[in-house]
Amino acid sequence: MDPVTAAIVAAVAAGAAKVATEVVPDLYKGLKALLKSKFGEQSAVSKAVDEVEADPESAGQQIVLEEKVRKAGADKDADIVAAAEKLLEQLKAQPGGARIVQTATGNYNAQAADHSTASVNVNVPKEDKPK
Repeated sequence: MDPVTAAIVAAVAAGAAKVATEVVPDLYKGLKALLKSKFGEQSAVSKAVDEVEADPESAGQQIVLEEKVRKAGADKDADIVAAAEKLLEQLKAQPGGARIVQTATGNYNAQAADHSTASVNVNVPKEDKPK
């Protein structure tokens, strides 16, 4: 997913999850209204937003929203991108708002987040191991 589309999807999903707690309802409602006004109340994008709002934790609904955002060109609309980025900034500023969740299953996993790096060295002879 490209960063712009990711920002829009993340903003909608996070905004939908947080709107019930009244953290940043105006910004979320503004982004949602902007999407509906630009693409229509019954557009695929608007319906996908409603589905994510109904189940903000659903990865499947977020993938559908990503597809609809790209197909509609919402990721190329400066107003929508600006509204999504502003909402994300405000959500990150909230206590617990900048959470990074990672899950690793299996062997030989390396995970990195927030501009860091990680690596795994498996079956590397002792003299060749990085220092």
